[in-house]
Amino acid sequence: MSGKDGPGTGAPGISTGAHDFLETVLLILLFVTVFTGILFGLRYESYSPLIGTFSGWYLIAALAPAVFVLVVICGLLLRPSLCRCVPAIGGRIAAPVVVGSAIPVLIGVLLWTSEVPESRLALALAVAVPALGALLAARASARPQFVLCVLPIVIVAAVLLMVEVPLLARKAPARWGDDRLFAYLHPKEPPFMGPGGRLRPSIDCDQMSAEFPRGVAVITNRDGFRNGREFGCALGDETRVLSLGDSFSTGYAMPQDLFFGSLFERGLRERMPQRNIVVLNAEVSNPAHGLYYLQEFGLRYRPRIVLYGLSGNDLVQTEHFFGPRARFTMDANGVIVANPDFDRRRQGPIVRFRDFAYPSATPTSRRSVLSAARRTGDGWVRHFGGFGVSSWLGSCMTFKPRPVPMFSYAEAFEREDGRKRLIDGQSDLGLYYPPGASVVEGVYRQFFVVLEGLQRTAEQAGAELVLVIFPQRFQLQSRDWEVMCDHWSLDDQLFDLSRPNRRIVERCAVAGIECLDLLAPMQEAAAPNEFYLPGGDMHLNSTGCRVAAGITAAFVEGILAGEGPASVPIGTRPDESDDTSPSTDPQCLDPPVKGGSTEAQAFGGGIHVLLGGIERDGDFISFHTFENGGQALAGVDFGGRENFFGEPAGVEKLPLFEEQRCPSHLIFELADVSRPANGKQGVEGSS
Repeated sequence: MSGKDGPGTGAPGISTGAHDFLETVLLILLFVTVFTGILFGLRYESYSPLIGTFSGWYLIAALAPAVFVLVVICGLLLRPSLCRCVPAIGGRIAAPVVVGSAIPVLIGVLLWTSEVPESRLALALAVAVPALGALLAARASARPQFVLCVLPIVIVAAVLLMVEVPLLARKAPARWGDDRLFAYLHPKEPPFMGPGGRLRPSIDCDQMSAEFPRGVAVITNRDGFRNGREFGCALGDETRVLSLGDSFSTGYAMPQDLFFGSLFERGLRERMPQRNIVVLNAEVSNPAHGLYYLQEFGLRYRPRIVLYGLSGNDLVQTEHFFGPRARFTMDANGVIVANPDFDRRRQGPIVRFRDFAYPSATPTSRRSVLSAARRTGDGWVRHFGGFGVSSWLGSCMTFKPRPVPMFSYAEAFEREDGRKRLIDGQSDLGLYYPPGASVVEGVYRQFFVVLEGLQRTAEQAGAELVLVIFPQRFQLQSRDWEVMCDHWSLDDQLFDLSRPNRRIVERCAVAGIECLDLLAPMQEAAAPNEFYLPGGDMHLNSTGCRVAAGITAAFVEGILAGEGPASVPIGTRPDESDDTSPSTDPQCLDPPVKGGSTEAQAFGGGIHVLLGGIERDGDFISFHTFENGGQALAGVDFGGRENFFGEPAGVEKLPLFEEQRCPSHLIFELADVSRPANGKQGVEGSS
C-alpha cells in the first residue's frame, strides 16, 4: 500500500517502503562510519599500554563500545525485523518528550567521546550512538522524521571518514616520547643516551602534530642527531653549533625543515654566508642530562658554540635528576656522573611538591560545570583539527583557537581540592610566585650548579656556552594568562611573570654566560601572531619557532662575528682559531676536557677564574667569579647555606690557589690562607 499516508508510519508524506529504504541507507552509512572509525582506532598507541598498544581505559571506553555498536548495526542490517521488536506505541509519545529525553543522552555522548583520544573513532561513536537512538525512537513513536533529522549528519561523518581512508595505507604517526622516536627516555642506569642524544638513530618517520594533522617528518642521522646529514669529528671549514635542549629545541610536532634547530641554522647561514655554519641538534631532555651528554659525547664534535635551549619545565626536571639522591651527581673534579647513592624509590617532583599549592580553591560547582564544558569543547576542536578537511579550511582562513588552561601532570591532586599545584611539570607557577620563593630555592640551586658545569665544560674545550630562554605561553600571550587566572581563581597581583627569567639572566651575567632571554623580543613580535600550539600546549608552533630562531640567529651572529666574548681552546693563544683543528680519529676522540682542573684565562685587565667543584662533608660547593680591576674575586655559594662554608662563624681558613704559569693560562693549586672579613678572597694576577 502506498501513498502520502503510508500504513504503519503515522507520518504524512512518507510511505512504508520509503521509510524502510531510509532506515537501510542510514544503517549502511553507520556501518561504513563505525567500521572506518574502528580501523583507525586499532592504529592508536596509548601512553600506558595494558594489552598490545592499548591502555585499559582505551579498550573499555573506546574500542569495546565501538565493536558493540558495529555488532548492533550488522544485526539490524541482516535482520531488519529486529527494529520491529521495539514497541510501536504510535502517536502516544509526544515529540517533545522524545526530544527532551534525547538531549541529556546527546550531551553525555559528546562528553564521553570528547575524551576518546583517536579523533576518527571518536567521531564515529559520537554519530553512531545518537543515530541508532533516533532510529529506535522513530520506530517507537512511528515518526520517521527522526531518521530524516540524523541522516544528513551521518552522511557528513561518513564523507569525512572516507576522505581519511588513504591514511590507512601509511603507518600511523609516532607520538613524541614513544620508542619509535626515542632510543633513550630516562633510563636509571648507563647508557643514558647516545652520541646524538636521546633520539633513535637513522629514523625517517612521521610524528603526530596538532598544527599538521597529517603528521610531520622526523629524520635523524646515524648518531641520533635530528639532522639529515652525517657528522664526523674533522671540522674542515665548518663552524659548528651544538644545539642542546628538549622538545622545544629539537622539534616537538614540527616538520624537519620548520623546527627551531633547522630554522636557526638557516638564519645563521643567511646572515653569515661567508662561513660554513652547521647546527647539530641533540635532544637531551633537561640541563642535567645535557651536561652529561656534553661531557660524554658532545665535545667530540668540536663545536664553536654550545647553545642550550631552556624551556619552562627544565628547572624542575634538573632538580629531579641532579642532586644527592638523584640520578646524577658531580664528582670532586666537577664531572657529572651516575650517582652511586641514587635512590630508586625517590618520588618525582609532582608528588614531592604536591602540598605546594595556591591557597585558594576554585569553587567546586563552577569547577565541575565549567571544566566539563570546556574540556568537551576543547576535545571536539582537537578532534576536528585532526581531519584533512580542517587542514584545508585552516589554509583558507585565519583562525585563532580559544585559549585553554595548560595541561598539568598534577591533575589528580588538583581535582581533589580544586587548588592549583604550583609545581605541575608544565606551567610550574611556583617559579613565578614570590610568596613561595623559599620552596623553589632548591630548584634554582641545583639548576645553577648544572648551568655553571655546562659553562665550565664548554669553555675548557674551547667552546662558548649560549643559554637561550624560551618563554612560557602565558608569559608571552596575555589571553593565556587571563584564562589560567580565571580557571584557577588566581590573583594576578601575586605573580611576577618575568621573575625566573630575570633571576637566570642575572646569574648568567655574574658567571659570564652569554644569555638570550626571548621573552621581550618575542613579546614585540607577538601581536597579532599566535606562537603556540593549540589546546594549552606549552610548545611553540611553526610561527613561534621561526621567530625564536630568527632572534637567536641574530644573537649568535654577534658572538661569531666577534661582537661578543669568545673563548679560545686550551693550550692556544687568544688570536688562534680552533675551526681548523680536525680530529685525526674518524670515530671521534674523547672530549678534550671533562671537568677537572681549575683554570683562569686572562682577558682585559683582570683574571676570569674557571673553578672546578670540590667536595666538602658530602656537599658540593659551587664557585662564581667577579672581576674587580686587576683582581678576580672568587665568591663561594655553599649549597644554599647561610654561612660561607657551612661551618661555625669562627672558622678562619679556606682554600686559595697558588699560581703556576703555562701558556695563556694561570693554574692554581689548593693552599691555605686566612679568609678576609668580607668572605671573599682576592687573587692578584695579570696576563
